[in-house]
Amino acid sequence: MVAGVPKPREQFKLKQVLDPEYVALRALFRLLHELTARPHLHYPYPAPTKATQQRLDRGLGFKATPGINDGIVPTLSQLHGRVLHVARADHLDVVGHYTLAGGRTADWLPSGAGFTPGAFEATWEAVAAAIAGKKPARLAGVGIARP
Repeated sequence: MVAGVPKPREQFKLKQVLDPEYVALRALFRLLHELTARPHLHYPYPAPTKATQQRLDRGLGFKATPGINDGIVPTLSQLHGRVLHVARADHLDVVGHYTLAGGRTADWLPSGAGFTPGAFEATWEAVAAAIAGKKPARLAGVGIARP
């Protein structure tokens, strides 16, 4: 499973600007994303095949470059073995901490990825199907709200 989000761009809603917790968490995400976007000279990323690059670009909805990451891990450094699923998501979205998961504390890294319950289900259905040796029931990318 591979995750990534585009470089953060601010488009706050009034409700968000008035929420100091959201503003602080968003600033933290921006900092983490910027730090993670810097490739390390001593730890090069695996070079994706043409087919893998196309799958990454299609699944993320934008080009996966060395600067793309999920806020914690560079996207290209997540390439190990078979790619089960590509999620336009931050590091915590894929474990259930995303805006639409519910509750005030659901999104600890507000990345603006547009991750939805449908995208969460598609991600984990792909993982479960791989474990069970089956094909996932859903198509990759289902349930992703494009900003």
